[in-house]
Amino acid sequence: MKKQKTIMLLDGDVLVYKVGFAAEVNTDWGNGLHTWHAKVEEATPTMDKLIAELKDVLRADAVVVALTCHNTVNFRKAFWPAYKENRRNVRKPLLWKALREYLVKNYDTRVKDSIEADDILGILATQPNTGQRRIIASIDKDFRSIPGEYYNMKDRILETITEDEADQNFYRQILTGDAVDNYPGIKGCGPVKAARILAGAHPNDRWACVVSAYKHAGLTEEDALVQARCARILRACDYDSTLKQPIPWRPL
Repeated sequence: MKKQKTIMLLDGDVLVYKVGFAAEVNTDWGNGLHTWHAKVEEATPTMDKLIAELKDVLRADAVVVALTCHNTVNFRKAFWPAYKENRRNVRKPLLWKALREYLVKNYDTRVKDSIEADDILGILATQPNTGQRRIIASIDKDFRSIPGEYYNMKDRILETITEDEADQNFYRQILTGDAVDNYPGIKGCGPVKAARILAGAHPNDRWACVVSAYKHAGLTEEDALVQARCARILRACDYDSTLKQPIPWRPL
C-alpha cells in the first residue's frame, strides 16, 4: 500500500514574529542612547532550523507556509470595521518584510487577497479528497474550530479535532468574542458561560442558542451573524476558488 503523504500547513505569520523578534539585539551606546538591530543572514538559518524541526516532529513529507495578505483589506472589515484595529500600532519585528520575502522565495508559500494566514490554513486543511494527511502547525487556539489535525507549536501537542468539536468551538467563539482580534461577542460571556449556553444542544440547534443569548443581552440576530463572520476561520466550503474570494458564513 502506498504511504499517505503528510503535509505540514505552517502558520508563517507566527514564524515571522517569533524569529524576527528573537533576532533583535539592543545596543546601549551610553548617554541614554539605545538602538535595536537585526541581521537577516543570522535570522534566516534560525527560521530554516525551526521549520526543519517541525517537519521532523510531524514526520511531514512537505511544508506549505501561509502568510496573511497585507496588500488588500481583510474581508471582515466590510461588516466589522474595527476588526484587528487594536493591532494597528503594534510594532512589527525589524525583519518582518525581509523574513516574509525569504519564505516566499524559499518555500511553498500561499498568500491570498483579503484573507489571513489562518484562513488559508483552514481552507487547505479542509479540502476534500486530497488523499493526504494535513496538519496545521501554529500557536493559535482558534484552530480548534477547524476539523482535522492541529499541532500547537508552543505546547508541543498534536490534537485531532472532529467536525462536531470544531463546530462547537466555533459557536463558543461567537458568544465570547476575541479581544485579540477585537470583536466583542456578548459582553461578559466567557468560555464557561458560552459552554453552558450550548450544553446539550443538538448541532442543528446551536445557532438558535446563540441567537437567543444575543437577544437576551439586548442584541439582534444580525449582531450575532456579524460576530460569527469575524469568528469563522474559513474552511474550504467558505471560499470560492473560481472567484478567489471568501463566502461569508451563514447558518444552515
